[in-house]
Formats: sequence, C-alpha cells, structure tokens
Amino acid sequence: MTNLLNLTQNQSLVLTHFNETHTIEYGGIVFFILNLGDYLPYSLLVLSATLAGLLGNLLIIGAVICTKELHSSTNMLVFNLALADLVVSCFVDTFTLVGILQGKRFFDGRPILCHFVGGICLVACETSLMNIGFLAINRYIHICHHTHYNRMFTAKKTIFYCAITWFIGISIDLPNLLGWGGHYYDLKTLNCVWNRLASFSYTLFFPLSSIVIPCVLIAVCYIRIFMYSRTAKLKVAPSEKSGKSKSNDFKKSLKIAKGLFASFMLFTACWVPYGLVVMTDYHDHYPRTVHMYTMVVAHFNSALNPILYAAFNPAFQRGYRNFFRVLLLKGKKEASISSKTQTMNVSVVTNNH
Repeated sequence: MTNLLNLTQNQSLVLTHFNETHTIEYGGIVFFILNLGDYLPYSLLVLSATLAGLLGNLLIIGAVICTKELHSSTNMLVFNLALADLVVSCFVDTFTLVGILQGKRFFDGRPILCHFVGGICLVACETSLMNIGFLAINRYIHICHHTHYNRMFTAKKTIFYCAITWFIGISIDLPNLLGWGGHYYDLKTLNCVWNRLASFSYTLFFPLSSIVIPCVLIAVCYIRIFMYSRTAKLKVAPSEKSGKSKSNDFKKSLKIAKGLFASFMLFTACWVPYGLVVMTDYHDHYPRTVHMYTMVVAHFNSALNPILYAAFNPAFQRGYRNFFRVLLLKGKKEASISSKTQTMNVSVVTNNH
C-alpha cells in the first residue's frame, strides 16, 4: 500500500513538473494537426471568405469605376463599403490564416503587428456597418424626402460621409490604444483582434454601440421607407406621362432600397450572433468552436455583398459585365502591343544581319 502511495505521488510530481516546464503552443502546424477536427473546417471557411471577398469586392469597385450608369452618390457609398469589406477579406482574413498556421509565437515576437491587425480588423468592420447605415439614410431621404435629396447628397458631401464612416471606425477602436480594452492574439479564434477579456465595460460598449444600436436605427429607416412606399403608390397617377415617369423612378428607387435592405439583413444575421457571444462570455467559458464560427460568419459578410447587389440591382449586373469586358479588351490590347513589339524586334535583328 505504501509503495502504491509513493508511486502515485511520484507520478503526480512528474505531471506537475511537466506542466510547469511545458506550455501549450496555440496555433502552428502541430496544434493545427492535433485539433484538425476544429481548425480544418474553420481554416477552409476563412480561406473561402478571403478569396470570395477579394474577387467580389474588386468586382464592385471595378464595376463602379468603369460604368457611368453606376456613377451616383448611392454607389459612392457602395464603393466605400466595398473598400472596407476588401480590407477585411484581404488583410484581416489573410492574417487570420497566418495566426492559425504560424501560431501565437509568431505574433508574440511582433506585438506591433498584432496591435495593427487587431485595430484594422475593428476599424474596417465598423466602417462597413457605418456605410450600410449611410446607405439606409440615403434611401430614406431619396424616397421619403425626395426634394431634399440633391442638396443633401451632392458628390462632395457624399465623399465627406464616406470619410465620416472611417472616422467613426477609428474612434471606436481608439479606446483600445488608450488603455480601455486592447488588442491581443485570441487563443480560441487564433487571430489578432480587440481584447474581449481586457475590460468588461468596453466588451459591452463595443457590440452595443457598434452593432446593436446602429442596426436598430437602420431598421427604423427601412421600416419608414416601406411604410411610406405603401401610401406613396396611391399618390402616383400612372395615367399621365409625368405620372408614369414618377412611378418608374419610385419603383427603381424602391428596388434599390430592397437590395440595400437585404444587405443590412445579411449584416445583422452575420454580426448579431458574434455580438451576443462576446457580451455574454466575458469569463471565456464558451467552447472555442462557438467563438471561431461566430467570428468567421461575421467576416463572411464582407464576401457576400457583391452577390446581393447582382441579385437585386440589374445595373450592377451590367456593371460586372462591363468590367469584365474592359479587362478582356485591355488584355487583348496588351497582347497586341506585345506581339507588335516582338515583330519589330525580329525585323530589327533581321535587318542588322
């Protein structure tokens, strides 16, 4: 019996010594393989969001630049939204993959990079929502207060509104740089983000001010739009020429509003679960899969907007085709110039001989 007790004590000492001298390395290839069931599908989703967001948002940016039909104040905001989403997809999601495959040690040796990635993540995501908010206001003014629209959404003012969205995003993250909150390598999602465990007050402030309250205000705008549309349809007299023109303009504007409302609903569906999780799990008791998948779903929002625009707005369908046509013509032109250059070089060589 004494020998058995001694053996148990020795084993306990060995385990204690092992735990004191060995720490878990979060992230990296070994950690990835040991937790393949969790992190393989997670990594594939992040990779999919990165590629889809890159291609889709470049498509929006290219379509708006190349298509005169899309040159409007509304689409200036859409362009700005695509820029913010492109930052999330290309920069933030790429560094999430780095965090998964390289691990915590990679960012421990580069603390400034981790702060930068975490800050850019929060700023770009917040800017994305603010653009959706300004788009809701844009449609509300255009439909419900049409006489004020041209004065409120000139090109210069819309550029100013776009700048405000980035300013708000930076302002929301600023407390993390001043000691209220912070940025860190999250041991569950394996990426650099704002520190949801540093300050409970900031953990409540961020989702409430950045997700919940803006979503409620945007929802109010769209409710007012659809309530107004029900009564406005009765006021337009389609029997007259001017009445038909007004009716067509109204229908077109309402269709755009429906597409932007779908974009808002998508944002809400993607981001509200994330907000609820970070607010209710301040003590970090939830399984890592809950944090992983709510975060990747939130980031996937940045990759899905281009599909919605194509589905609800025929002008964007034409814009996408136009952008592909421009790329194709540019490729043919460059190939033609290259061919002519090669022909000239061959001719010069032949003449010299």
